[in-house]
Amino acid sequence: MDNEQFQRLVLEQLKMLIDGQKALEQGQKALADRQKALEQGQKALADRQKALEQGQKALADGQKALEQRQIALEEGQRALGESLKALEQGQKILEQGQKEIRNELKFIWEDIKKIDKRLSAQEEELVILKRLK
Repeated sequence: MDNEQFQRLVLEQLKMLIDGQKALEQGQKALADRQKALEQGQKALADRQKALEQGQKALADGQKALEQRQIALEEGQRALGESLKALEQGQKILEQGQKEIRNELKFIWEDIKKIDKRLSAQEEELVILKRLK
């Protein structure tokens, strides 16, 4: 092998080494890009997980508030029922009182009629007495 062939061989091997080096660097860059994309995906997944946990907490809080409102509503309905019952009892008492007042007024009206008759009779007697004088 002469010197010229040796130099060509060395140049070819050097070119192959340089090409291999470039391919290796490109592979490392692609690997780094994939690593970065994976890390971004993991971060996005962690963010979604956090958002999901916050959503679940908000849902649990909403459920608890709903249960408390339900209890308050039931208590309000119970109080309303008791108030309605008391109102009905008061209405019965009022109606009974009105009935008693009507009875009393009936007796009073009868007394007024009697008094009116007496007064009318007395007036007639007075008129007669005045004529006689």
